[in-house]
Amino acid sequence: MKVKISFIVLTNNYKNEYEKDTKIITAKNTENKIDYIIRRDSMSHNKKEVKAKDSIDELKHANDRRIEELLKINNRFVRTQRHLEENSDIARLDQIKHSFEIQGEREARMENLKNIIAYGKHEHVDEVQNLKRKLEFTEHYLQHHGAHMDDSTLQDTKEKQEHRKEQLNFLN
Repeated sequence: MKVKISFIVLTNNYKNEYEKDTKIITAKNTENKIDYIIRRDSMSHNKKEVKAKDSIDELKHANDRRIEELLKINNRFVRTQRHLEENSDIARLDQIKHSFEIQGEREARMENLKNIIAYGKHEHVDEVQNLKRKLEFTEHYLQHHGAHMDDSTLQDTKEKQEHRKEQLNFLN
């Protein structure tokens, strides 16, 4: 395995800032009072790979929570269904009606969770409306705060706006 080693000479003033971002090995040169910093580029991780792994882990944890919630709702649904079957003759009509409303809500929540787990989408989300809302909000934000934003963030935001417009045209 080839290791790319780059040498960076820093004065003591910048050493602490540099150490926060990189794994380094320092060696003091007593004659010049300058630190030689060695950075091994092969050891640093690609930020995109780390973000991708984090997002996969987050998705796994989110799906675990969704499955747990689905099981809880299903248990409540089954328990209530059993109680309705066993006690419908002694319950009041308004209690039975309320139980059926709750059961309907539970069924809708279970279906929504199933869709999120299986397809990654909420069932009743209007993507066109969300895109329009994000476009409008971001336009207003850029009008009011664009002058105070750094150039790279401003450029990235404008690119996202263009992408949203393309998505909106595609969906319509």
